[in-house]
Amino acid sequence: MALASNPTPFDPLGFLENARAVRLPQQADSQQIHSYFQSLCELVEDRLDVTHVRIAYQNEDHELCFAGTEIPVDTLETWHALANQVLSAAHTNASLRPSPFASQHSVLIAPVVANDKPTACFLVQVDDQQVSSLKLAYLRTLKLLAIQTADRLSLGKHSSATTTVSLSTFHHGLNVRQTAYNIANEGRRLVQADRSAVLLKKGKRYKVEAVSGQSEIQHRAALVRCLRTLVQKALVNEQPFLYPSNEELAPQLETALQEYLDLAHIRKLVIQPLHRRHKADATGPIIGALVTEWIQIEHVRADSLQHLQAVQDDAELGLTNSLEHSQVFLLPIWKTIGKLLSQAYRWKTLATTIAVAGLIAALFVIPTDLEMEASGSLQPSQQRHVFVRTEGTVANVLVQHGDTVRAGDVLVTLQNAELERQADELLGQVQTASQKLTSIKATRLAPNRTDADAVRRDNQLASEEAQLVLEIEHLQRQHQLVQQQQDELQVRSPIDGEIATWDVQQLLDGRPVQRGQELLTIVNPNGPWQLELELADHNVGPVLSAAKQSPDLNVEFILGTRPEHKQLAKITRIAQAASVNQDDQTVVQVIAQPLDLEDALLRTGADVRARIQCGKSNLAKVWFRDVMRFVHQKILFRLPEWQAESADKP
Repeated sequence: MALASNPTPFDPLGFLENARAVRLPQQADSQQIHSYFQSLCELVEDRLDVTHVRIAYQNEDHELCFAGTEIPVDTLETWHALANQVLSAAHTNASLRPSPFASQHSVLIAPVVANDKPTACFLVQVDDQQVSSLKLAYLRTLKLLAIQTADRLSLGKHSSATTTVSLSTFHHGLNVRQTAYNIANEGRRLVQADRSAVLLKKGKRYKVEAVSGQSEIQHRAALVRCLRTLVQKALVNEQPFLYPSNEELAPQLETALQEYLDLAHIRKLVIQPLHRRHKADATGPIIGALVTEWIQIEHVRADSLQHLQAVQDDAELGLTNSLEHSQVFLLPIWKTIGKLLSQAYRWKTLATTIAVAGLIAALFVIPTDLEMEASGSLQPSQQRHVFVRTEGTVANVLVQHGDTVRAGDVLVTLQNAELERQADELLGQVQTASQKLTSIKATRLAPNRTDADAVRRDNQLASEEAQLVLEIEHLQRQHQLVQQQQDELQVRSPIDGEIATWDVQQLLDGRPVQRGQELLTIVNPNGPWQLELELADHNVGPVLSAAKQSPDLNVEFILGTRPEHKQLAKITRIAQAASVNQDDQTVVQVIAQPLDLEDALLRTGADVRARIQCGKSNLAKVWFRDVMRFVHQKILFRLPEWQAESADKP
């Protein structure tokens, strides 16, 4: 029956506690089992907002029976078909599917599984108008109820053989996660607990590896984080921890326990340390922990602790074996090798080995082109850089980028106030000395006297005249040098060509310049062109070896102005020394002459990507050249044996 229009919020934990309170005697007969199922149906119909609740099961005579809402005659065959389909299915997962009985309705199906086979199933019909999240909550709750029902049906029937079979699942595999999952699920079933978890110790911390009934662990969830903290605090002394207990707890442990209880809503908790088992009767350090929980204390069976001890012993052995197996060096490789050498894959392995050997041999036999990559720019072969010969300040820039100039044309005018001052000063000194020289000459041309004083005076004037002549000549030479420097302030073009420097006015106008500083670049675009390439230093070896056999090496290149068009060039010059470029890389300069370069592609400084053809070599050397260089530089070079062997070679 449907509930009222404003139902109370659904409480899954309270619902499961009420379901556990439904009585089922041990060794129950068919009538008692049917009554138990009927009570569960009434509980589901009362607590969940659903329309029909039924439990399908097979009795001792393997007849299909139903408990719950009475089935109308017209839908009886459909219900039987649905129940038979679920009970005979190989999978045991809960599911939600459209209802075959009423439109706009769905059926929640939760199988009750025993020995990996469905023995009963919950069939609950819900209205599709309900919120999807509520239907999913109903489905998860029915799944837990089905697990709880399976446990109740098997209560009191755990024989030693059943326990042994359950514990043997701890050793079915060597995968750590699968082993932990088996321990959590089978351990919970053996002790009839509500939840069980397995944690593995990672250093000083614990990690939740498996939780019963869950295929994935949300490690960032608050409940999981609190569980990790609680286990770490509880197992400080490596002893089992029980709650509730009469022992006084440490403050940090009591705080961690209370935080976990507030989230988990449990009434009993057992934390058992799992030790590494070196032998059957010897234990080692802690490798993990087993956590077992009950929602109600009265649900704890009298033999639960006995079963917990058995679970702990086998869990320790199972986890020890799995962890040791996972720590085997290169385990994935050994597994792959073992699989390939097995009988099933022997011929495939042999065929693959032959194929790989053939490919390796082909790498050293098949020749291919060996090419070294280089980069650079396209430049006219005839170009000159214009430098400052006399320092000064740029007064006037007479050219722009792309202007055509002839040899001797003034490009830039400089100013130097110091040179002007020196020229004026020297000119004034020359004039003063010239006036003195004229005066002395006039004095000496006057009528001569014959007395001794006149002769001595004439000799003195002759000496002064000679000194002034020398002084004037010296000053005139200095003035000529200053005039020559002033002439150099007129920066002229050394060749015929075009201005290649970009935005000359902005670059030079009003700027102070020093002697030897580059001002402009002039190129002759009407002459031949060349590729100025930079070859990485570690790639120059094959180029030099090929150049000894054939000086004119071919170069295949593309220009940035037309990358889809490949062109050819010939190497004309290789630098004898390496240099460091602007990117701090050691490179060797290479000059190449293009062949049949189209005029439309001629752009000074155009980007060039080139491949220098160095002859033939095998595929291994061409494809893995960088790998071989790395091995020689970083590995073999550091080996003392290799160094000694290299030193012995002439």
